Amino acid sequence: MTLDSFINACHTIGKQQDLVQGPGGNISLKKDRRTMLIKASGIPLSTITEQSGYLAISTNKRTSHTPPTERPSMEIGFHLLLPHPAIIHTHPVHPNIFTCMQNGQEALTASFS
Repeated sequence: MTLDSFINACHTIGKQQDLVQGPGGNISLKKDRRTMLIKASGIPLSTITEQSGYLAISTNKRTSHTPPTERPSMEIGFHLLLPHPAIIHTHPVHPNIFTCMQNGQEALTASFS
């Protein structure tokens, strides 16, 4: 996968407000065995460009290649640990409603009855 596909995925997911709110959610892409791209913390997915909003992380040493002014997602360790080449982590509104409400599991079950 390429930087362009990473940016396209960020924009596609980032502009869907039912999937992410504000700078929430993150995407990572393992370019090869040595490098992973990951969204910078606090940056909305829809605003990522070739020059900003993500970091290239060494998968061996967990050090940043570019840019030094941004921090990677706090879930970088989780993204490095998973064997998949791409991770898309969102915070969808509708499931979160049920997981945050009292008796959410019962309410979710009842909504399908």
